[in-house]
Amino acid sequence: MKYAEMIATLVVLLGGIFVTQAHGEDNGKALYQKNCAVCHGSTGKGDSRAAGLSARPADFTEGRFWRKDPGKRIANAIENGYGAMPPMDLTPGEIKAISEYMEKTFKK
Repeated sequence: MKYAEMIATLVVLLGGIFVTQAHGEDNGKALYQKNCAVCHGSTGKGDSRAAGLSARPADFTEGRFWRKDPGKRIANAIENGYGAMPPMDLTPGEIKAISEYMEKTFKK
């Protein structure tokens, strides 16, 4: 393989990685907005109460939320529900995308 061909191949491969990563981030944000923001708010502060909720939704901007294996707790809450939150029918990949988006966006 010639040098120019190797460089072209590397550019294509790296471009694919960046596109996939950006798509994953966009997907996590879109999934969060669709499934979570109605109660937890677009800012993650738990300030967009849905009608009929008696308890305040979790505030993802609080430091204490991110202690004790948050990825596992997020996945568990999405899969099984938590308090007034019903379980959601999302794939493991969608749950991971939401969790990663939340950590990147709300964890301080």
